[in-house]
Amino acid sequence: MQKHFIPLVIVALLVSVLPDVTHAQSAKEAFRALEKLEARCHKGMLYQNYRSGLGDARFEVNRFLESPQAAENNEITDSIRKVMSHYDFANDVWFADIRMKAMRSYLGPKGEPGQEALGRYPMASKNYKEGGALSGPRENVILVEYLLPIIWNEASEELKGTEARLLEMAAGL
Repeated sequence: MQKHFIPLVIVALLVSVLPDVTHAQSAKEAFRALEKLEARCHKGMLYQNYRSGLGDARFEVNRFLESPQAAENNEITDSIRKVMSHYDFANDVWFADIRMKAMRSYLGPKGEPGQEALGRYPMASKNYKEGGALSGPRENVILVEYLLPIIWNEASEELKGTEARLLEMAAGL
């Protein structure tokens, strides 16, 4: 009887501890996937490569968001959602720009996603020569090659906050 009892106790302990380790891993994995995406974002990057990296990151982020740990750690969950939101919006902007260029047009500050971009990223409302993303005689053109780094920078800043929250969680604060 005692011979079977000890393995059962060990299995019960492992089962009770394992979910916490797994869920902690999913937050770390989501963070690492977002870090990888952050490292890929640069001028000259191809849209197809961005979309691929975004899909990889989304997989890990969704795994975390579906975990019990996400419900238990609202600050980390909200931060990861915000980071992902920036990267998703960059994808939307880039895709819209590709569509507009195919129609021999441009992305403007009126209409979607230009208007939303200028609302979400006030820095983009400046002329591109001043660190923004606007150009044209009446600043009626959004230069996506200047807007994307602004969006990615916001994602990077939020990701730093995510890292700080994860470190606090790991330290048990």
